[in-house]
Amino acid sequence: MMAALGCWGARAATGGEGPAGWFASHGRGKLEYRLYWHAGSRPQDSRKRRSEYRLRVELDIPLGERARLFVAPELRWDSHHLSAGALDERNRDEVRRPIFHFREAYVEWRPGRWDLRFGEQIFAWGTADGFNPTDNLNPRDYLDLVDNEKIPVLALAATYHVSDVTSLQVVLLPLFVPSRFDGQDSRWSFFPAAPPLTFERDRPADSSAAMQFALRAKTSVGGWDLSLSYFDGYNDIARPSLRLDGQGQPERVHFDYDKVRVLGFDFATTWRNIGIHGEIAHTWTRGHRDDSYLQYVFGIDYTFADIRPGQNLRLILEYAGERRTSKGRDLDGVPPTRLGRYLDGSLLARAVYEFSETASVEIKACATLRGENNYYIQPSFTFDVRDDLRVKVGADIFMGDDDTFFGQFDHNDRFFVILEYYF
Repeated sequence: MMAALGCWGARAATGGEGPAGWFASHGRGKLEYRLYWHAGSRPQDSRKRRSEYRLRVELDIPLGERARLFVAPELRWDSHHLSAGALDERNRDEVRRPIFHFREAYVEWRPGRWDLRFGEQIFAWGTADGFNPTDNLNPRDYLDLVDNEKIPVLALAATYHVSDVTSLQVVLLPLFVPSRFDGQDSRWSFFPAAPPLTFERDRPADSSAAMQFALRAKTSVGGWDLSLSYFDGYNDIARPSLRLDGQGQPERVHFDYDKVRVLGFDFATTWRNIGIHGEIAHTWTRGHRDDSYLQYVFGIDYTFADIRPGQNLRLILEYAGERRTSKGRDLDGVPPTRLGRYLDGSLLARAVYEFSETASVEIKACATLRGENNYYIQPSFTFDVRDDLRVKVGADIFMGDDDTFFGQFDHNDRFFVILEYYF
């Protein structure tokens, strides 16, 4: 089933001279087309069809024996103008993603036991599959709630390898980058279509006082992979408050980004071929403007190998929860976005059945059982037409009452087709 993904690493074997040979040795790329068709409409956006195009190139360039340059420029365009602007200037006051940006772009230097990286980076902390409360370094792009992806951040990351299994890492983030979501003009808006509102953001200034940092210690003991982490920075998901006009009518929504500290722990091990993993993190919100809370997720995974010759089934089951430890101020009647905190009392599941190396069926599901039940399900089928061409078809299905997280998007049920060409 890894045939198409393997193309990303197989190009280096071709060698050759000239630009084509150099790219074969140091680069890879992917051209992607996505088509979404919604069955219903919302007052915020009645359009039912959206097309999206993406082109990404990755270059891994050696700079001597101990250093390298990694750059991943990306172009993207869509029919609903979710992308705007020729360059990525972090869109600090905008709700549009850039047409061109660097998915990652950093220099890495490895002197002795050190691993130093500086530039635009994407981090992946934590061991869980569907939810990572210890992973707080990258904001996310929620212009499409389902296909949300991490936004790269400018960072200096220094990792010291104490041994083969133990490491210490410190990450400095000099600039604050917020998560991206729309106001009232999108299918994925958390705000009603009327009355029309003005949105204003009070983001941290670019100064040394806004510097964010994170620490992580990793080790492996007796078959247990363990990690302890700490983050001191800002919540990249804004806290809204409502501002009224002279007649007491809603006029503006003001977004603040609260200062937070997060202490986290994660683990992973195997028992009788069953994978066991979990994360737990406590977030302290400074100034008590929002809640302080403890989040956790625990899960297991198991692979049924060779159910039939060449056919495998992998199952992942997780439970996520939250406990509020300190109540913040009310949101003055503004509906909370609940991004990052909607999985309290939720079951998350993922099943992947591989028919062969080129075809598989996957089902992702989330059921929030605390309070009023609401659900999300994504069935999909993936087929590798050939080594460099992949097709994926599927659906996103939301269920629940209108005042629940998934239920508010009940009219956003959709089908999708994704074509990926690797080179």
